Amino acid sequence: MSAFLRTASRAIARPATTASARPFSSTTARPLARITIVGNLADSPELRASSTGREYLRYAVASNSGSGENRKTSWFNVSCFADEGSRRDFFQSLPKGCVIFARFCQPGVVCGLES
Repeated sequence: MSAFLRTASRAIARPATTASARPFSSTTARPLARITIVGNLADSPELRASSTGREYLRYAVASNSGSGENRKTSWFNVSCFADEGSRRDFFQSLPKGCVIFARFCQPGVVCGLES
């Protein structure tokens, strides 16, 4: 029997694991990943237009971790499809260097941004 067939037959013989039995996490599997970034704006958010003409804000966030010689900066390029209005105006008014808290719940959508 070839190595491929032995591996396939073992996989079939094993019982299926449930979503709650993930070895690397104690939480159940979710169809959507979330990320939270706390850091400083690298520059004021810039309004751009996509190839389809939809406007979006583009900005970079620097997040620091560690201290002293072990200090490391991680850079995140962010695109936010905020609709025209007070929310987008607020994002555009944020100055370079301000500390922000950004939470992303859906691809391309900032669910929360605070300074």
